[in-house]
Amino acid sequence: MASDLEPVATADQVRKARSQLNQLATDLELSDLRVTSDGTLLLHVDRDPGYRPVIKFVAAAAQLLGAVPRVVTDDAPAAGRYHASPL
Repeated sequence: MASDLEPVATADQVRKARSQLNQLATDLELSDLRVTSDGTLLLHVDRDPGYRPVIKFVAAAAQLLGAVPRVVTDDAPAAGRYHASPL
């Protein structure tokens, strides 16, 4: 989770890195990558590999973006409140 000292990725940063983020998700066997208007990323993780791929995704995406992305898995209780479109 980002602290007050770490910049949070903007929607513009996320959209500009669309191709790289989609490839990263594919490489980590994550699917259904979507983005909200504020840049929050929603994704699907299969139970089989667990949540470790999500942690790796966030770390790699932060390096790519130069800011920490907000990431929510689609099985989280709050996921239903987000309106997201495919990245």
